[in-house]
Amino acid sequence: KQCALMGNIGAAAYLIGGNDGIILKCANIITYGDASRIQEAEEYLVGRRDDVYFTKKIVNRKSSADDFLLTEGHCEILRYLDKCVFNARKYGEFLSVSTRGNIDPAFASRVCLRAWLSLCRSEKAPHSASGQWLENWLEENMQKDGKVLARAALTHCLLWTEIRNINNEKTVLAESLGLSSRFLVMIAKKASHGLLSVV
Repeated sequence: KQCALMGNIGAAAYLIGGNDGIILKCANIITYGDASRIQEAEEYLVGRRDDVYFTKKIVNRKSSADDFLLTEGHCEILRYLDKCVFNARKYGEFLSVSTRGNIDPAFASRVCLRAWLSLCRSEKAPHSASGQWLENWLEENMQKDGKVLARAALTHCLLWTEIRNINNEKTVLAESLGLSSRFLVMIAKKASHGLLSVV
């Protein structure tokens, strides 16, 4: 309560923990600490709204991965992906109850990647260079040993269509992020065992 009163959203997120904590952490990133827009950001991150924008339109002349520059916000999101998704070790972490220290890797994947999208997208489409950069980072990390559950979590959040936007239309996060078909086929093949085990 004191953290909220002082406007320290980051500290509040760490105290809350769990799935709710990761939502609040990412909401704080995409609103740049603007407490007045946290509720909007939370609704966006869990897929209840797609009609809100928290950043200015990104304009770059080129569209190669070399043009994409990480901000501190991007780096924070990557750290959360590494901690909550790529370090998943137990099947029981999936579909977990939102309690302190208990985070569903598939849920965390979706929240973090929607936060990434919010930072990178323009008014019409995601910046292609950021999508290519993210794809390279994800692929590099998924090729490491012991990442079966991470692949399952990412496949679930990138390809499943259980979240609908404000127009009640199904959306595929991978398409919004600008990830290639080659990458999606690769993770689907490698994640099949982990997905069956989780289900």
